Amino acid sequence: MSENNNPNEIFINDLCKKVTIIENIFKKGEIEKTLIDFEKEILLKKEDNTYNNIDNDLDKIIENWRKEFKENLKINEIIKSLLEENYKNDLNIQIEIKRNLKSIIEFLIKKTDQSIINFLIPQFIKSILLYIGFIRIVLFSNITMTDAIKEIEIKDLHETIKLVINFISNNIKSLKSLPKEQYNGIDLILKSDISIYPIDYQLIIEKPYQSRSQCDGCIQDLETEYYPEVLVPITENPIIFRVDAQCIRQSPISEHALGRIYTFKIEPITNCVGQFLSDQLSLKVKLANASTSFKNKSISIRVFSILHYDDTNNDENCFNYQIQLGNNQDTVKMISDIDHEFSIINDNSYNLIKSLNIKPPFKCGYSGTTIEFSKDLGTDPILNIRHKLQKPTSTLITDISGRVLFIEIIVKKQN
Repeated sequence: MSENNNPNEIFINDLCKKVTIIENIFKKGEIEKTLIDFEKEILLKKEDNTYNNIDNDLDKIIENWRKEFKENLKINEIIKSLLEENYKNDLNIQIEIKRNLKSIIEFLIKKTDQSIINFLIPQFIKSILLYIGFIRIVLFSNITMTDAIKEIEIKDLHETIKLVINFISNNIKSLKSLPKEQYNGIDLILKSDISIYPIDYQLIIEKPYQSRSQCDGCIQDLETEYYPEVLVPITENPIIFRVDAQCIRQSPISEHALGRIYTFKIEPITNCVGQFLSDQLSLKVKLANASTSFKNKSISIRVFSILHYDDTNNDENCFNYQIQLGNNQDTVKMISDIDHEFSIINDNSYNLIKSLNIKPPFKCGYSGTTIEFSKDLGTDPILNIRHKLQKPTSTLITDISGRVLFIEIIVKKQN
């Protein structure tokens, strides 16, 4: 596999393109200056006096913050380790650098006062992306790393990313008050989780578009045969093909009757718009090679969503998907739980869900299943995602159970 087609190299190039600090350190070798400047950012020291025109109480909090940071974290030690001649080959040095980079993240999470969180969200995002960049560019390039150590590192990265996403979620208002360029690359955090996006899989994201509305006109005019389409590419790599759920069609009758249309704002962590999940979402799936069908292929389909979940009664559990590709009943798969759980992403959708009287608790994360096709489904089968709805209480719209942000179709490398 050439470097240009290597999934990890593709990811790293995207990371360097979006996050200047990573490119400067690991591609340009500008280690000392870049990290000293980054420390000044964390310590809230700017030449433009951004933090000088504040009240005395806040000034004291910032001064205490600076003092505690300097006492607990030593950026100079990271610089010294990165300047070691053999650091790219010495696993012990690399593990120490990783530990020091992670300590910055943990310190920001545990020690940041709520009164200054608005100032520090951009630095927090940079710190996690720097940590991720080091792991993907340096640590996982070390040929001396055993499979056992890799498994430990993958699990540790997964737990760290969960911690980070939950922290960002809880401070989403602070994030959204900032200019977008100050949190550039935030959508790479979730994609960096190797336990969810294996390093040898290429993540390909469908360009989002809005599926056609069925709310105009009379019910007799509904286009019940209309299905938005996606074209799954054929590559030499195993792929994860992501589709923003705004591209997927609601059931036309349900949409028309209930007026279930809402344009969400982009959720920054997933960089997706998504849409309501009600009784059925549908999408026509095509393979890029027109002569290729799904016969004898094994693919996985997973859904990332925020849904009502009732764990008090397994028989009435509301976190139930039914996924079907094509008309063949052999492809119907039930999913009753999630594989990778995150805290609620506290964006506009959560407030909207609350306003629709959808009762907590919620679960947020991935639900997935593998489907094998022994029969020929043709070249463009329909993917249907159904959900067991809550019982309506007072209004027609209370059967909306949450929000789907995206779906992913995972195609293994074909022999």
